[in-house]
Amino acid sequence: MWFTGFRCRAAHASHERDIGGGWTHLAVVRRGADLRLYVNGCLSACSAAPEGRVLDLSNREPLLMGFAAQTYFRGAIADLRLYAGALKAEDIVQLYASRTTQ
Repeated sequence: MWFTGFRCRAAHASHERDIGGGWTHLAVVRRGADLRLYVNGCLSACSAAPEGRVLDLSNREPLLMGFAAQTYFRGAIADLRLYAGALKAEDIVQLYASRTTQ
């Protein structure tokens, strides 16, 4: 399985390595101008908006995940969560750890 991106207007973060066919925990966090992608609790990629801009996620378009210019995610999503605020790295590690111990 390939996860090739999370796009939001001016920036994207992607994980371009094969992560296998098993269960994988993905988390994307936007905080100010930074966009961070975590794979299985570890920071995999970081991207920033152009200087002087903040990543503005407000729009009337549908939310798309797993689509990029080269390829797209082919698989199933078992649990999708959206949070009102940015999670800290420790929160993401806890979420990943709690899922792997169940």
